[in-house]
Amino acid sequence: MGVLTTYQQQLQDMVNKGIDAAEKQQKRLSAKPFDMAEKLEESARTHSVKSLRKSYYGYSENAFDQLRELNGMVGEFTSQLISRVEKQVAESADVVEEGAIDVAATAEDVKTAVEPTKPARKSSPKKAKAAPAAAAKAEKAEDSKEVKAEEAEPAKPSDAKTENTAAV
Repeated sequence: MGVLTTYQQQLQDMVNKGIDAAEKQQKRLSAKPFDMAEKLEESARTHSVKSLRKSYYGYSENAFDQLRELNGMVGEFTSQLISRVEKQVAESADVVEEGAIDVAATAEDVKTAVEPTKPARKSSPKKAKAAPAAAAKAEKAEDSKEVKAEEAEPAKPSDAKTENTAAV
């Protein structure tokens, strides 16, 4: 039975060592919150609420100033980026405009090259009927001009004698 007693003692020693290790760990872990509380209590004694508030507002003001500065830098960066993009757009628009002018010139050249080779268009029946009528109108206008010119000419002396003799 001596062997069983030895096993019992060894088992109890192992359990005691486990309990001792757990107790040590628990004390070390539970000490942390208390250490923090003691530090807080110490700092609370050394700092008044007014000084804590002043420090807080100083830190927050500093943080917001840095954010404003960052916003300014982002604004500068974006304005530079926008100006670069606008410059590239303007350059591209110039290139497109030049291309359009070249295309228009080429189209004009092609148009002039093609026009002489086009067959003459046949006149429509309406135009064929209208041509003799226009010629007749022009002839009438010329005749009326001649008549007006004759009326405007002074009478010749020989014509005046014949009129006088005819009256007698």
